[in-house]
Parts: sequence; structure tokens; C-alpha cells
Amino acid sequence: MTPVLADPFLAAHQLDPLVFDICWGLAPVSIRDQMLRGSIIAQRLVKARLIGPAEPLLVVGAGMAGVTAALTAAALKVPTHLVESQKILFALQRQCATRYLHPCQYDWPLPHWESSSFPDSEDWPRLLFAYQANYASQLAKEWKTSYLQACSAISSIHGAAHLKVFTNLKVENYTHVASGQRVQVTFSHSDSPDKPTLNSFAALVSAAGFGAERVQARSGRPHSAGGRSSPGAVFKSVGFWQTDTLSQLDEYGTPRIVIVGAGDGALQDFLRVVGGQKSAASLFSRLMEGPATQTARPIIERAIQAAEDQAQRAAMWAEPNSTEDHSIQLRLHETHRAQVNRLLDSPGVGDEIIPLFQAMIKKQCYQQITLIYGCNHFPQTYALNRFLVCLVEELTKRASLQKRIEIMPETGIHYVDCIDHDPDPHNPKACCGRPHELYLEGRQCLKAGTSKTVSSTPIGADLVVLRLGIERGDEHPVKSRPRVPHRQMLPYMPPYPVI
Repeated sequence: MTPVLADPFLAAHQLDPLVFDICWGLAPVSIRDQMLRGSIIAQRLVKARLIGPAEPLLVVGAGMAGVTAALTAAALKVPTHLVESQKILFALQRQCATRYLHPCQYDWPLPHWESSSFPDSEDWPRLLFAYQANYASQLAKEWKTSYLQACSAISSIHGAAHLKVFTNLKVENYTHVASGQRVQVTFSHSDSPDKPTLNSFAALVSAAGFGAERVQARSGRPHSAGGRSSPGAVFKSVGFWQTDTLSQLDEYGTPRIVIVGAGDGALQDFLRVVGGQKSAASLFSRLMEGPATQTARPIIERAIQAAEDQAQRAAMWAEPNSTEDHSIQLRLHETHRAQVNRLLDSPGVGDEIIPLFQAMIKKQCYQQITLIYGCNHFPQTYALNRFLVCLVEELTKRASLQKRIEIMPETGIHYVDCIDHDPDPHNPKACCGRPHELYLEGRQCLKAGTSKTVSSTPIGADLVVLRLGIERGDEHPVKSRPRVPHRQMLPYMPPYPVI
């Protein structure tokens, strides 16, 4: 039986005695949140005397969460091994040149949300990494530099290298030894140039990711039924952490774009395309720049903040995707829509925002963009994404732009028919700019009685983006028993200094 820890942060992340996870099944999942989890767990493990100068730590996964945890532990004089299955640190971000990351934008409507750096003030403790808004691949290079600088600083302060990093290496399994006081780890055979010098640790922290992104759908009807894709084919879209073509749409003339999903990934991509802005923060700032809008904003933002706070507190105690969860998210969604209308109906605001929106859309080259999602509300998403999509939806109606922008709730994808080509799941970009037909099916919210009726006529698309959530499977990266998904409320800024 796993003993109960007195420290609430350690208890919330414990999988087994001396084994912890700071990624799998957790929300929220922004880079900033990963940094906070990594920093806090290392400090709490030291405080609880589970690790120390004679008590080594193993960290699995060299993304932002894992690197932050490992560096923090090493800075506190803990001998630390960091193991990564890929060849490089920050592998996901290194491969993505088109995803713009902003450390604080999703704290909207709190006052510091526009800050492009994290931590946003010298008043807060400094972490071992600086996080400045930038594109993901560029940030990965900056983080690698910060990592090397932190390693140098740790060595100069403590007089020894407390951190060892091993790439191309995986944890096969672990067992408890020394009367349960150590975790003995078996590493998988690989082409790693170095082998760990230790296999017994005082604690193990897994930061091996959140699961596999779901970006595929069934492709094609049988040819006998008029389909054009090969039977049994699978359509796969470009992933969230892959360099996409959404910022270079003019390469395809006037494309038709369909984005499927209701999570933050789908909403983020929808907003990028709609306004041609690099981030949600950029789009919000552009639309809200008028004086009447600036005057009306504070009361709207206070109402949104109150509704978000209530929803987060309620959702922490609701089973994900339960009827209770849907009730919470539906009420929050309705509040956002009500506040959007309240904003646009405020004196002078509609006269400012609607022409701005019309001019913005006129500059975009796409023929039409469609957002499809399966419920009549979004799941738990960042407030800025939810508010902006609700704002775009209402502005589309008021500006009569329904031919350019369409939002289809309670709708799902039955299959994707590739018109003049077969999909290549190993090269999703090969489908970009090629004609597709998407056959839809009605979906229903758990709060609804019957599924929505949708047309049997397919919709055309030249770019299809699938953001269907995370598939965690039945196995945890270091443990066969997965943890139940868990929502958290994390601090906005680092609560403790490191060195």
C-alpha cells in the first residue's frame, strides 16, 4: 500500500512509494505549468528529505518539466540523472517553427497576462530558465543555452557536476529495494552513447509527457460506394508540435480550412487562421485597441474572472467528461457568450470592433474556415481561447461573414475522403493543399437528449487539422497502472527561490 505523504504536492503526484509523475494525465499543461511543477517537486522532495546530497534522484523525460526538475534538484546538491528517450532535449519544441508560445497570455484576465516573460517581475523568485515569448523552435535553442548556463552555475557554486544526462535511453521498469528505501531501475538497451552510473535511486520523477496526440481519422469510403481514397486508409493531420502551414496559407491560393476539436489546440489554431495573428494575445490586443472598448473591458473581464474561478473550483471535484463536468463547462460557456454580447452592446464598442474585424478578415486569403466540435460547449479550456472564439462567433454574425467563417457544434467527423490522392500517415503535409471531402455525423452533449442532425452532403476542405485530444492508452511510461486524469490549480508565479 502506498503510504500517505504529509506534503500535499508530493501526495498529489505520487504513483508509488518514492515514484512521482508531473505530467501524465494532469491539467493544465502549458510550458509555464510544466516549469512550475518541475521546480516545486524537486524542492519539496528535498524538504521532505527524500532526496539530498547522498540520496540521488532519477528524472525521466527531458522536456521542460523534466529539465526544470533535474536542474532544480542539482542546484540543491542532489546527484541527479536525467534520462531522455529522444536524441535531444526539448525534442517536441525543437521540431516546431510555427507555434508561437507566450508564457502568461492564458492567465487572462488577470493583470499580468500581457507580460511576455516568465516570471514577469523581479519581485518573484527566479527559476533556472528564462521564458520569453517566441516561436517554439527558437525557444528550444534558448532553453538549451539556459540549460548549459545553469549547469555551469551549479558547478561553480557547488564545485561539482551534480547532473548527468543520458539520451536515447528509456526506463524499462523499476522495483523497490533496500526495504522500500530505494527504487532500482532497469534501463532499456539502446544506442545511447553513455550508460547511467547508477541504477538505484532515492526517488524517481517521471516527466515523460502527457500521452499521444490524436490527429487521425478514418479515410475514404469503399470505392464501390464512390469513394476515392483506398479502403482502410487512415487520414492523419499535422500535429500540434509539428511545423504546420497555417501561417503560409497563400501558398494554396484561397484554401478551405477545417479544424476539428474543442480543446485549446484546436481553438488556438482556429484563432491563428481567422485573424492571421501569431497568438491569441495578439488577436485580442488588435481587436480591443479602441477607446470605447478599453473603457468597457474592465467590467467584462471581472465577470469572466469570477466565472472562471467558480468553474475551476467546481471542475476540480467533477469526474472529467461526466454530466457534472458538462454542466460546469456549459454554464461557463454561456457566461462567456453573454459577456461577449454585453461587450459588443456597450456604447461605441460595436462601432469599433466590427469594422476592425471586417478589415482583418478581408486581408486573409482563405475562402472559408470551419471549426467543428462535438459538444455544444468547449471542455475545460483557457479563458482567453474560449472568450475569443465566442467573440469571433458573434462578430461573424454581426458582420455577416458566415460565408467565410463557420462554427459547427455537436458535429463530428465520420471519415475524410481524399479526392485525388491517398493519405500518407507518415507525411501528413502531403495532404496540405489537396482537395478533401469530410463526411460529418451528429454528436450530442451529455446534457442533451438527442444527437444533432447533420447534412449527408460532405464539406470540402484543402487543409484539415485534427485536434482530437490526448490518447493516454493503458500504460504509463514508467508504470503499468495509469493515474486517473487530474486537474490542478497551480500558482501563477514561482513560490520559492532555488539558488
